Amino acid sequence: MALCIGVNKTGDEWDIGYRGYFILRYLILKEIDENIADVWRDSCIRNGRLLTTEEYKKIYDCKLDDFIFHSDCEGLLGRRKVKRTLLALEKIDFKNEEWKEYFDGLKNILRIAVENKSSVRYY
Repeated sequence: MALCIGVNKTGDEWDIGYRGYFILRYLILKEIDENIADVWRDSCIRNGRLLTTEEYKKIYDCKLDDFIFHSDCEGLLGRRKVKRTLLALEKIDFKNEEWKEYFDGLKNILRIAVENKSSVRYY
């Protein structure tokens, strides 16, 4: 199964597997803070400890909370949240060459949405 992120106004779509989407979010968090990435991963996989307020605040301060904590199955990410997420992602110096194409693909679909003042839907 795969996750599709579609731009509502244009019909453009970006596909990634559920596992790939999880890994991509983990790698993005790892660029911010490796400890937070590990806690987030463990809480998702093993129902481990939850993020502390300070750890959550770090994700919030980076303006990535809407994206990181969004359902990976379905739902809508509003146009303001899309723009906020894209601006945050563009500030990240993403170093993982193996996943760079996916990172760029994500930014591209969000860029299309921002240019068209559109929300995106997850399905």
